[in-house]
This record gives sequence, C-alpha cells and structure tokens, in this order.
Amino acid sequence: MNELFVPVALLSLAAMAVFMRYRSVCAEGLTLTNRSFVPFFGFLVIVASLSLYAVLGRSGDWQVKKADDSVAYLVTAKITEAQRRVEANPEDASAQQALAVLHLEVGQYEEAVERINRTIAIVGEHADLLGLKAFALYYRDGKQLTKETRMLIGEALVKNPLEVQTRMLLGQDAFTRGDYAQAIGHWKVLLDAGVAPDKERQLRNAIGNAERMMTRSQN
Repeated sequence: MNELFVPVALLSLAAMAVFMRYRSVCAEGLTLTNRSFVPFFGFLVIVASLSLYAVLGRSGDWQVKKADDSVAYLVTAKITEAQRRVEANPEDASAQQALAVLHLEVGQYEEAVERINRTIAIVGEHADLLGLKAFALYYRDGKQLTKETRMLIGEALVKNPLEVQTRMLLGQDAFTRGDYAQAIGHWKVLLDAGVAPDKERQLRNAIGNAERMMTRSQN
C-alpha cells in the first residue's frame, strides 16, 4: 500500500540515525551523551507511529467502505435482474412486487409506488399490497401520514385487520409521535395473533422499547 511509504520511511530514517550515531560514538570511544540527538530520535519515532496509525485507521475505514460498496453492488445487481424479469413479462405480478420491494430497500420510494400500482392493476387491491403502498408513500412523503396514505391504511385494515405491514407502520408512526401506548397496541395485535412469526422478535423488542419510553416519560 503506497500510504505505508511515509511511516515506514520515517522509521527507517530513525533506525539509520541511531546506527550512524552509534558508529560515530564507538569510533570516538565515547558513550551516547549527546542530548540533542535523543529528542530528534523521539520525534521521528512519534511522527512515524502516528502516520502508521493513521494509515491503519484509514485502512479500517476503507474496509467498511468496501463492504458498503459490495452491498450496494449486490442490491443494484438484484434490481437489474428484477427489471429484466419485469421487461420480459410485464404481467408477472410477483416480478413487479419483487422489484417494488427492492426499490424500497434502497430508498427509491417513488419507483416502489409505481411498481406496486402496476402489481395492483394486475391482481387487484389486496390488503398486503395496499399496506405495502401505504408504507412506500409514508416514507416518500417524509414519514407523514397524508390523506392518501390514511385512506390506503383504512382500506387495507377493512380487508384484513391483521395486515402485518399496515399494523407495523401504524405502530412505528405512533412511536415516532411519542404515543407509545398506541404503538404497543398495534404491535401487540400482531404478536398476540401470531400472524408474523418471522417478525416476532422484532415486535417484542419494539414493544419493550416502547414500554421503557412510556415509563420514562411518566416519571
């Protein structure tokens, strides 16, 4: 790594300085008593050490960035593949929905809404699709429950009072507003009904956190 050149060079310079001074002293039959040399050597060692530390620290940051870039690359590749599926068969509702979910994962909420609308046009207004659209609109609009989003939520819950995405969204919004009791209520509905086994741990953690926040706010 080129960044290692400076600290390594400084350490080498310090070592060479010690060696040359040692030879000089030995030739004169003296001991190392030149005090001006000691601070100089110490300075070289400190600068080299700090440089090396900085390089190694940046190396750690580089590894994190490389991991983030790898994740972004994988998601981009998935989106590209999903788009190919959709282009090959525009009437494939599962492909449209899968692409919508990928857009949500990377924060492309407008694109997600578009794909959800196409999915609904193919299979109809199912509760889970309405809930997914409400979720996308909520984040697209800066975490606001607009009139359109509230209408979608109402329609989704009429079709299925236990629609997971919708209930989780309502709980999240209530928590954000500081209405912890309401948030707990929405999440407990899902937990008690057992309709989201893959999210059970997440729901328990969310409920526990809301309960702690509610207790703190009451004290």
